[in-house]
Amino acid sequence: MFENALCHGKPTEWWYPVREGKSREQLVEIFANMRQAVQLCKQCPACVECLQHSIENNEVGIWGGMGEKTRKRARRMIKFGMSPQDVVAELVTGDPS
Repeated sequence: MFENALCHGKPTEWWYPVREGKSREQLVEIFANMRQAVQLCKQCPACVECLQHSIENNEVGIWGGMGEKTRKRARRMIKFGMSPQDVVAELVTGDPS
């Protein structure tokens, strides 16, 4: 699964950040890494597949270029008939069709 994903070989903690108990400096680094993760997702050919997997399996962390709060919105959009491709275009790449 996700053989062509751009996240392969990147630090796992970029997509699964742990913020509790961290210093301000550590939090700054965590958020910078999260931004890098999302930027990779925006270019990733597996982004839609990743989003679908995360929604079907109630994953935590960053999946399909979205954090948990944004994926909650994506779930509603899909539930009401929007395709996962269109959801990614609107919420991740910022290029609604």
